[in-house]
Parts: sequence; C-alpha cells; structure tokens
Amino acid sequence: MKFKTYCIDRSYEIIAYCLLQVFLFLLLSMVKVKIDLLFLTFTLMFVFGIFFLFYPYFRKKSYYNNLLKTLDNLDQKYLVSEMIEKSDFLEGQILENIIYEIDKSMKEKINQEKDFHESFKEYLELWVHEIKIPLATCFLLLHNESEKSSKKLLLEIEKIEDMVEKILYYARSENVEQDYWIKKTSLKKVVHEELKRCKNRLLDEKVTVDVSLKEETVRTDAKWLEFILHQIINNAIQYKRKRGSKLKIWAEEKENTCFLYIEDNGIGIAKEDLPRVFDKSFTGKNGRNLKTSTGMGLYLCKKLLLKMNHQIEITSEEGKFTRLTIIFDETSFYNTLHNSYKNVR
Repeated sequence: MKFKTYCIDRSYEIIAYCLLQVFLFLLLSMVKVKIDLLFLTFTLMFVFGIFFLFYPYFRKKSYYNNLLKTLDNLDQKYLVSEMIEKSDFLEGQILENIIYEIDKSMKEKINQEKDFHESFKEYLELWVHEIKIPLATCFLLLHNESEKSSKKLLLEIEKIEDMVEKILYYARSENVEQDYWIKKTSLKKVVHEELKRCKNRLLDEKVTVDVSLKEETVRTDAKWLEFILHQIINNAIQYKRKRGSKLKIWAEEKENTCFLYIEDNGIGIAKEDLPRVFDKSFTGKNGRNLKTSTGMGLYLCKKLLLKMNHQIEITSEEGKFTRLTIIFDETSFYNTLHNSYKNVR
C-alpha cells in the first residue's frame, strides 16, 4: 500500500480539509482575532487534521502489506483465508468476510464435484463388473449357436445396450438443462415406443402388458422420458413374480396436472426399504437377493424428472404390487423455461 495511492484515494477529504482551513482563516480574520490565538488555532487544527487523515494509512499499511506478503509466500493461494490476520478496522473486517464467504463457497463447490466424481467412479466400477456378465454370456452363445441361442444373444446384447445407455445418462445428469427439449409430448406415443423397445424382454419373461392411454399430452422431453420409462419397465421385469406377471400403464388428468401410472404385480418392495428406493446405489432387500442391482435406475429417474420439474412417487406392498406415479404439472413447464433462461444468461 503506497502513500501516494492512499493520498489520491483520500484526495476529496484532503481538499475539503484545506478549504475548511482557508474558510476559518478568513472568518477569524474578519472578526479580528489576535494573531497569537489565530496561529495557535491553526496549529492545533493542522496537527489534528494530519493525525486523523494519515494515522489510518499507517494502521492499514501494516495490515495490507502483511496480507500481500502472506499471499506471495503461499503456493496454494486459496489457503490465504486461513492465514490472514484479524483486522481492527472496518474495511479489513469486510475484506475478511468476503474472503471467508468466497472460500466457503469454493469448498462447497469442490466437495460437490468431488462427491459426484467419487460416486461416478463407484458406479463405473459396478457397471464394468455388471456388463461382464452379458458379454460372457454372448461369447458362450456364439460358441453354441442355434435359433434359441440367437434369441438369447439378442436379449443379452439389449442388456448391454441398456447398461451403456444408463451410464451415458448418468454422466449427463449433472447438466440435463443443456440437453433436454421441453415441448408438448404425447404420452401414448412415448409409452408405445418404449414398449416396442422392451418387446423382446417382455415376451421372453412372459409379462402381460395392459396400456390404457387416450390422447394425454404433457410438456416434457420425450427422449429423457423414454429413458425413465425404460428404467421403470426394466425394474418391473427384473422383480416380476414367477407366474402371471402383469404390467399396467394408464394416465389421469386433473386440472393442470397429468398423472402417469406404471404398476406391476411383482414381488413388491419391503416396507422398510420404500423410503430409500430413490437413494443413490440403494439396492434394498430385493437387490441383495438378486445380486444384479446397482441401485442407480430409480435414482436416475428421480434426478432427471426433478431437473425437468416433474415429480415421481412410489407405493408398494411386498408380495403384491409396485406402482410408480410420474406427475406432470403444467405450471412446472414455465418454471423450467424460467430456469433455462437464467442458465443461458
């Protein structure tokens, strides 16, 4: 902190003080104050003026010089918030608070990124182990090729495709708003497209499908919704009952809200597991029994739906049914537009 810079910064106060001195000199001269008293008055005013104008410079100079010196000596500059000395003047305290808040915000952001990358690494490791199973099955089927083997091979390849797609969507899930396109979408069309994609697995697992959709339209991204439905339908197939498996899909419209229901009559979910089914990597009792679950499907469903301002709810009774409800609120479309606009800006 240079003296010249400080004087320039306080120039208005210095000029005002000098003008006040001149004004007082003229005023006291007009009232014919004795020269000795006039000299004493101006001497005292000059001393106090110099003190009050320039004492803060020496006090602040020491603080700011120490701060700059500390910063120069640090290899990792972000640690300055932990090394900074406490100030005894207002500007220094404001600066300390600003540095503290910036440091706190940076640490929170770093921790968020760290958590995301750690969870991505864990999921990637699980995914790699999981994808080895259908790959190994494919190789075995190729060595023993037949019509039945070809059908099974197709199913295994579809599983690989699903796994690849899941990890791709997981990688994109942090920046969904850069990829989605919200527009009026026919639920009937999206559901039928997804059922067509799952046809082979549904037939192979002997799951009966009942769809009761009219012409309901919602404002959403069709591609992301198809992915979400794919996870839900795959779960219904994975946790189906041994005989008489059924999958029912229907919708209801109430005022500005549309409810899409996907219900299966599978093995259901244990009551104690139900509050955690949307948690990342949570497999629950069923996942532990089957040993093929990563616990990421429903987690991704909820995360992506919330990014688009939709909601998802689940009800289930162990041994009887599981019903997932996707809620499309018309007003949420405008919230999504507003958030997207803010992100663009």
